[in-house]
Amino acid sequence: MAPLHVLTFNFHEPYLCLLAKTGYRFTVGLYERAPLARAWQVKFRPVPKNASLVEEAIWRRDLAAGKYDVVVAHNETNAADLFRYETPCLLVCHNRKSFLKTTLPNQDGDSLAKYEQLLERLQERFTFVFISESKRTDYGIPGEVIPPGIDLKEFHGYHGTIPEVLRVGNAMRARNRMFDVDFQEQVCAGIPNRVAGDDPAMPTASPSRSYEDLLDHYRSLRCLLHVTREDWEDGYNLAMLEAMACGMPVVALANRTSPLTDGVDGYTAYQPEILRERLRALLADRELAHRIGENGRETVARRFPIAPFVENWGRVLEEAASRSPGRKGGSGYHPHANLPRQRIVLDYVATPLTTARYFECALRKRHRVITAGFRCPEALFPEWGFPEPIPTYPAQQIDVPLNTTYEELMRRMPDSFAPDLYLWVDSGAKTISPDITRLKAPKISYLIDTHLAPELRLEIAHNFDFTFMAQKGQVAAFARAGIRNVAWLPLACSPELHAGKATNRIYDVAYVGRLSEDLSDRRRDLLRGVARRFPNHKIGQFWPEEMAGIYARSKIVVNAAVNRDLNMRVFEAMASG
Repeated sequence: MAPLHVLTFNFHEPYLCLLAKTGYRFTVGLYERAPLARAWQVKFRPVPKNASLVEEAIWRRDLAAGKYDVVVAHNETNAADLFRYETPCLLVCHNRKSFLKTTLPNQDGDSLAKYEQLLERLQERFTFVFISESKRTDYGIPGEVIPPGIDLKEFHGYHGTIPEVLRVGNAMRARNRMFDVDFQEQVCAGIPNRVAGDDPAMPTASPSRSYEDLLDHYRSLRCLLHVTREDWEDGYNLAMLEAMACGMPVVALANRTSPLTDGVDGYTAYQPEILRERLRALLADRELAHRIGENGRETVARRFPIAPFVENWGRVLEEAASRSPGRKGGSGYHPHANLPRQRIVLDYVATPLTTARYFECALRKRHRVITAGFRCPEALFPEWGFPEPIPTYPAQQIDVPLNTTYEELMRRMPDSFAPDLYLWVDSGAKTISPDITRLKAPKISYLIDTHLAPELRLEIAHNFDFTFMAQKGQVAAFARAGIRNVAWLPLACSPELHAGKATNRIYDVAYVGRLSEDLSDRRRDLLRGVARRFPNHKIGQFWPEEMAGIYARSKIVVNAAVNRDLNMRVFEAMASG
């Protein structure tokens, strides 16, 4: 079968260069008129070898004739222009919907309503792809999440001999809500700095002469200042990740979605005076800059590897192409084609650790999800033995007290959202409000720790139409107790969490989990024996992102189950090789 032929459009040269790493044949369609007309800027990136620039009349003719297997649009206006064509279409969402709403010419209710109507219409024809989980959550639309990937072979050689601060971005002043240029200027006042970017509204900004010139900036200037407001944007972008990949240290405005750990692989703070102190420290100490920058490079390698990006985009493009009637040799089969999208209320206690977060991530790929529940306070985690800093974790979309009523939950539900399913995931709540009968949608529970407190969860299960259990051993007992529609649904692991991790096995043995303070505890004794036998071990409590990195660097993962349960550690170890 011939390789895919993909039609896409130029609104982001660096991202199209990443897409080109899939190896498919790309036609980059050019528009003749505003607002979509945009020439390829070779000063940002050279045109990839497997991509060609094609004039509007030609790509429209070929698209109408069915000569492309997939079409990839990069904004809603671009997508709306393609609605009438029959070729399978994808829409990449690079921004948050909440930010895009602020850019509408008129901020009246009619304009906002028309924008929402456009999104509803686009969902009929387009599969949405989001570049981060926060953007998918902000849109509230089902779709794939494919974070950016960075090819470390292209980014290296940092020396930082020029004691200046670098800022990178195009049209930042026009997107001031996102980039807060005035805040940047406050931080940089009196500090040597330069802005690499195309921005007529910033007199000091100057675009790089070429891609190599930009790389030279990353390698030779001392550090990068990155500012994105968390209300409008993620705590990183491609420019920041590329700088980190070169080994350049980053000082950034604190943001819940930032990949940086303050003082380890970069510096973060909300206060401008603290950011100024960090910049001055890096300008004064080149060795410090190298050390922080090297840690940052390792963070990019771990969290934004290129292989999963290429693999996931290849899968999404192939799935879309399989729906094309003109694809020679294609069956037209798509595993999700006949599954209707559901409106799901997902209820769980929000923490950085809960299994329910993986449910949310998976469900949002295909369905519209609204999360509800209590947010566990950060202060509890150090008391439970978890290390600081604590990973960011947002409140639920419907943020309610631990023992709230369903009357209150329904009152907080958006008017436009009538749930098709209610899914309650075992994550710390001990009771179910008796007015759950107010919910008319089918009610589903997923019970995890039935091997520890079966009586408690048996009482919970009586409130639901369907019950799924992570532990097979208790299914029969629940059925005998009168729980209807009960079945085993084993735990698993998150492929996104484990994808692309390093495989240099530096630990002999690893175990990530809680250690009991009870001196007679069987698991505590076992792990202490393992630690004595294998001094080169990694045993303790760590956050999920750290856990995935530890297992990927370990030769053996020890699983000491509490009560013969099939826990997530089994799957996490297997996913780590």
